[in-house]
Amino acid sequence: MDPSIAEQQLFDDTLYNDLPLPLMLDAAASVALTGSELRLRAIALVEDSRSDEGEERGEGNPALHRLEAKLDLVLALCASLVAQQRPALRQMPVRWSARGLRVDWPDDATPLAQPTSITLQAADWLPDPISLPVVLLASQRIDGATRLWLAFDALGDGLQTALERHVFRLHRRQVAHHRRQR
Repeated sequence: MDPSIAEQQLFDDTLYNDLPLPLMLDAAASVALTGSELRLRAIALVEDSRSDEGEERGEGNPALHRLEAKLDLVLALCASLVAQQRPALRQMPVRWSARGLRVDWPDDATPLAQPTSITLQAADWLPDPISLPVVLLASQRIDGATRLWLAFDALGDGLQTALERHVFRLHRRQVAHHRRQR
């Protein structure tokens, strides 16, 4: 497929985000979609509750805030231990929508002729990655890298909804960040 058609298919008339993401392409035969859906739903639950509390941060019980901070530290320590047990993900610039993503795959990374899944870290505070099945739509050589257009494949309604919600939250966060910089 032509790269411009792939770009239109993945990003026209939909929300998308340009951000660096830790990821890995794989040629795995199958992907555990239920785990990915559960992680995305958990991320949504945590991030939505944090944004609700953000408005009331000045109020509330200081002991509860200390307990939350301690829990965050313990989770960060556990996450770093888990991260040591799995293959390292590489931070790469990505354009990500609920339909798929575009990634500039560097020449020094392990090449894959036909990636069938992508493993990525959906939230910076949760290093437990999600894996999603993909289909390669197009590729193009660009300045020391190969730009890949990857469409998500057979996600199921629940995972598709969770992914759309996650991409929306990321987009909302990027818009808020740009407004603060002005």
